[in-house]
Amino acid sequence: MNSHLLEPFGRVFEFTKHTPFTLEAVPEIKKTLEKEKLIVIRGAPIKDKEQFLDFSLAFSKKSDDIHERLLHWSFGPMMELKVDPKPENYLFSEEPVPFHWDGAFHREPSYLVFNCVAAPEADAGGETLFTEMSRVLKAMSDNEQELLKKLTLTYKTEKKAHYGGEVTISPLFSHPRPGETTLCYAVEAETQLNPVELVMEGISSEAAKKHQKSHKEKINDPRFCYKHQ
Repeated sequence: MNSHLLEPFGRVFEFTKHTPFTLEAVPEIKKTLEKEKLIVIRGAPIKDKEQFLDFSLAFSKKSDDIHERLLHWSFGPMMELKVDPKPENYLFSEEPVPFHWDGAFHREPSYLVFNCVAAPEADAGGETLFTEMSRVLKAMSDNEQELLKKLTLTYKTEKKAHYGGEVTISPLFSHPRPGETTLCYAVEAETQLNPVELVMEGISSEAAKKHQKSHKEKINDPRFCYKHQ
């Protein structure tokens, strides 16, 4: 297989008919993922849901119970995301999806695995964005980092899809792998389709507004944000 780095972070693995993909490649992919944070795989012959499930299971711990191996939601372990002509939630519409982390109202998975079934034409928009939040944190000033220590974030949303409720967190947390302090942050979803409210406490309302503006700019900064199409 061929491999090269992405910008600003991540790595691509490309498989061809001369170097075909097999599940035996998963241990190397997992090892690389720990370091690079994001892996794009091209040329893997995943043609249906069953093959995608087998691929995802290869990343999990060994167990006879699939519920111990894959995180289950109300829809099961695999979500099929496509546009709904009458959506109740913006995820299933053509609206942009604000920055978020998966599992905030449920449980965070160890890995997130995506499979693109039908890609749009080049430059058609609709990119999937990934931001390396530990780099965002390191780029912040000392004053900004001190502000984060005082801050608590509360997210609220009505459950109209597979998630909902209320959760309060600190924006700083120690990532289990590799144990470094990083940021956990989601942008408020301002939409008519199941909005997500963000309440910031521990700092003044003026400081909160400045922080939100600055943070939105940083997480979209091409030094930290990879746009996948």
